[in-house]
Amino acid sequence: MKSELSADEFRRAVRELARHDRGKPFRRGAVSFEWWTEKMPPPGPGPRLRRGERAGAAVSECVVCGHATVPYSIYCPRCRWYVFWHGSGHRAYAAALREAYDVERDGFVCRYTGVLLDREMGRPWSLNFDHVVPGDDREYAVAAWWVNLMKTDLGADELWKVVGELDRCWREGREFDREVCGFRYWRRVRPGKG
Repeated sequence: MKSELSADEFRRAVRELARHDRGKPFRRGAVSFEWWTEKMPPPGPGPRLRRGERAGAAVSECVVCGHATVPYSIYCPRCRWYVFWHGSGHRAYAAALREAYDVERDGFVCRYTGVLLDREMGRPWSLNFDHVVPGDDREYAVAAWWVNLMKTDLGADELWKVVGELDRCWREGREFDREVCGFRYWRRVRPGKG
């Protein structure tokens, strides 16, 4: 859950998530991400049009954001890049993008923090697709990359329970209640023990 964060950054991130869960706006500058090392490969030329994507010349507005589409596509260049980022063009990616799109700011908002995400990839606040239910490809949520790493093996409900419990432990100086979360999606095994 801590991944690319120092102990201090992790504590600040969890506390800020807990504040946000209690109804306060997430303060993007609360975590500095000094130890962030994740990198994205440079973008290639982009995927070729897929048979299911071809919509004919009549579609001129992106089905996600309403911007001008790539010829014979249902997506604008930006949304198309996100939808085909992993190469699959999964329809659930487009659904997640539609849900996260903020018309006024012309960008995508993290489901878990409410923060507008960076357009440049490879940063902590870059757009990433989170499995709402770990391992289930039917539903994705747009999330900040660092939040997606933090949530990896947790369902959304479990994330908020763990965040709330960690925050309570630190505020009260008490032990973590192990019963707060069942970790029902945890699938990690030590090497050699699988």
